[in-house]
Amino acid sequence: MKLPFSVQDRDGIRCLTLSEKAGIEITASLRDALLATDLSRDVALNWAQAEHVHTSVIQVLLAWKQLLAEHGRSLTVACDNPQVRSFLQLSGLSEQFPSSSPDREMTEAGSADA
Repeated sequence: MKLPFSVQDRDGIRCLTLSEKAGIEITASLRDALLATDLSRDVALNWAQAEHVHTSVIQVLLAWKQLLAEHGRSLTVACDNPQVRSFLQLSGLSEQFPSSSPDREMTEAGSADA
């Protein structure tokens, strides 16, 4: 089964891409994949192509962001999603997911499924 996320290293940054429906059913797989990565790199999040990001996925990302911060690393949104951003603003979580550049595109070349 192809999961709707990938984790890959590119140019000294760890890239997390969410696509399709990032629903509650991927929460455990996403958590396990993120916990299996080392914490030596900053993380760029690309959720521009996600049709839906469930609140449980947001919770996993918040926990991972905190763990990264404890290791002096950061999580930044490289490719934003207007629907997700709207939800984050309504819920007061927008500042937890800062956008580095809304127009920047991350390529999918060489992506490896997590």
